[in-house]
Amino acid sequence: MGKRFNTKAIQVGRRDFVKTASAAAIASTVAPQVAAKEKIRSGHDYDVVVIGGGFAGVTAAREASNAGLKTILLEARNRLGGRTFFSKFAGHDVELGGAWIHWTQPHVWSEVNHYRLPLKEEPGTAAPESMVFVSRGKPVTVHPDEMWDEIEKACSDFCAPARAMYPRPFDPYFAKAEVAKYDEMSIADRLAQLDLSPAMGDIMNGFWSTCTHNHPHEGGFTEMARWYALVGHDFATLNDAIARYKIKTGTISLIDAMIADGGPEVVLG
Repeated sequence: MGKRFNTKAIQVGRRDFVKTASAAAIASTVAPQVAAKEKIRSGHDYDVVVIGGGFAGVTAAREASNAGLKTILLEARNRLGGRTFFSKFAGHDVELGGAWIHWTQPHVWSEVNHYRLPLKEEPGTAAPESMVFVSRGKPVTVHPDEMWDEIEKACSDFCAPARAMYPRPFDPYFAKAEVAKYDEMSIADRLAQLDLSPAMGDIMNGFWSTCTHNHPHEGGFTEMARWYALVGHDFATLNDAIARYKIKTGTISLIDAMIADGGPEVVLG
């Protein structure tokens, strides 16, 4: 089950948290399943076998079960959830994978509403008191209102091709010829085409690099343009979609609700 932690510690240093949390995540992912259900009985019949217990697999298993089909869900890891991963650290609930949701993501939002799961808002996004960024190697602190209009314009300029690229953002290849024009363009390539101040260039660099979890020369422009199209070409909505709303009881509570709803057999490990 991985390393046991002292939950009585008053403070956890940032570096210690990162090292320990990373080790815990790896350990819990690769550790042998110790509480799995018994292995599938030889010769047992199922109507549906779903392989993979991420949200797509759990959804498929629920729908098949609710349609009256005898369903089994097989997951190689010792947990369900796929790229979401709800866990505990130092007595706190933590999400180690995907966590933020928004009504511009209609499928997951409808599921959360269906099961009446409570939401919580991140105060740094809902009511930020300050914004800190690094420019020319030095930290800069400002109130968001001081630069918001400039940030919105820079984001809009950065994503200007998105309307032609993704007229139907849920069908990303609808305008393949337009997308192909930017297929090999990185975030850094696109930023270099804009006339941004040094400070705004650093803000945009940091923002889009964070969205792609990558260096600006490696992060792709096309996917960021699609994100912008998916939220209605609005920076404020994009900011809310990627960092404001979480399920208060954790992403695992949605997984648990879906499994309880359909009742498929689940085998982990």
